Amino acid sequence: MSKGVLIYAFNSTFNYVKSAEFAAKQVKKFLNLPVTLVTNEQMENENFDSIIILNDTTSTPRDYRSDTNEVTTIKWLNGNRTSAYDISPYDQTLLIDADYFMFNSSLSIMFDTDAEFACFDKINDLTGEEKDLIRLGETSIPMQWATVIYFTKSRYANAVFDFMNTIKKNWEYYSLLYGFRSSTYRNDFALSIALQTLSGYSTLNFNKLPGKLHTLFSHVSVLRVNESEVIFAWQNQLSKVINTNVHCMNKLAVEKFYA
Repeated sequence: MSKGVLIYAFNSTFNYVKSAEFAAKQVKKFLNLPVTLVTNEQMENENFDSIIILNDTTSTPRDYRSDTNEVTTIKWLNGNRTSAYDISPYDQTLLIDADYFMFNSSLSIMFDTDAEFACFDKINDLTGEEKDLIRLGETSIPMQWATVIYFTKSRYANAVFDFMNTIKKNWEYYSLLYGFRSSTYRNDFALSIALQTLSGYSTLNFNKLPGKLHTLFSHVSVLRVNESEVIFAWQNQLSKVINTNVHCMNKLAVEKFYA
């Protein structure tokens, strides 16, 4: 069976492709797997084993809080993730965000399991600040995270992505049903609703990725990223994360190091 990693990167306000280049290098270092880039621009890039062009550039607005506490509304091209099942060239796929950086091989275990679909069901804010990140909307269903998804070419995985696409197309309806703001489409929300419904309204009927989704949010000052660690500053304290996979959401810091 073929195995590989899929990264979506659509440049808009930020250079997501540059971020994806570093993410791909880390994948090859720790997982030794081929990486396919999904983007909307024709290019040649030696960091990826293949490139898939999607012309769907549907965007939604999203507030971005920088590490100087400035909040700006950016154009977010992240609504076509539901195509991952159909376009993946692999039998076993690890789908990751362009700003998810690997510093260990912990996720390699998924390729040796019988799991058809898996995601993170727990998040860890590395600053310890965010506490209310486990429930979705007024209905308070458990949150599942779309930052990293493992899936196989299987009936169940196909159903998850199909249902996410249905939710995306009927976003206003589902926002009213589950009680959340409809102004911005969120893959995390669509995934949470799809998994809860398909599992018979139980969080016990699908697989979880090992550990937690370790995250540095966009307002955290990232001072350095290299092949083994992320150094960041928070509330006048200097900290670092070593040998731990990190969702690094400070896009400007990533551009500074790799642009």
